[in-house]
Amino acid sequence: MKLSKETFQKIFLGTLLVAGGVYYYTSELVGPLNLRETRAKGEIKALETKIKEGKAKISQQRALEASDPYSEQAQKVLAAMQSAIPSAPPVAWLPTRLGAFFKSEGIPKQSYKPDSSAQNDLGLSGYQLSSWNVEIPAVAYGVFGKALAGFENQDGLSQVTALRIDAVAKDPESHNAQITFSTFVKSEK
Repeated sequence: MKLSKETFQKIFLGTLLVAGGVYYYTSELVGPLNLRETRAKGEIKALETKIKEGKAKISQQRALEASDPYSEQAQKVLAAMQSAIPSAPPVAWLPTRLGAFFKSEGIPKQSYKPDSSAQNDLGLSGYQLSSWNVEIPAVAYGVFGKALAGFENQDGLSQVTALRIDAVAKDPESHNAQITFSTFVKSEK
């Protein structure tokens, strides 16, 4: 069987088309998929090492919790602390809560200012200290003392760090008071 020139050209063109199709398939379709596969395998290996590190930390924490006789009590205290602190920034909720407390104690006027000079970093993940100055003008000493004791007893997350009481010259029964306190708040980050 002898092939004609036309049949030979058709076979040659068909072979070129098939070779071009195979080249296009491997270079344009399969090539990028291979690159993506290689990248994905690298990312999987990186994630596997992170997972192993995470599992090691979890097992270490569980072992520490199992060996600590106070861990259950600490978990309860942490849960109570988390439920007592709102997630909003302290400027949104702290003056309102303290204002209601002092009004219930018979002190109608107070002013609140955040104390930006205080150290706020605790090293405790998810929490920080927020320091505030509370100024109370013209308050009776006994009323103020009772309110301050009630504040410290009611809010276990707050600590009075400074206290200043000035007598008013015109009225010896009333005093101007300034309290500086710090309280736990949730980190805004």
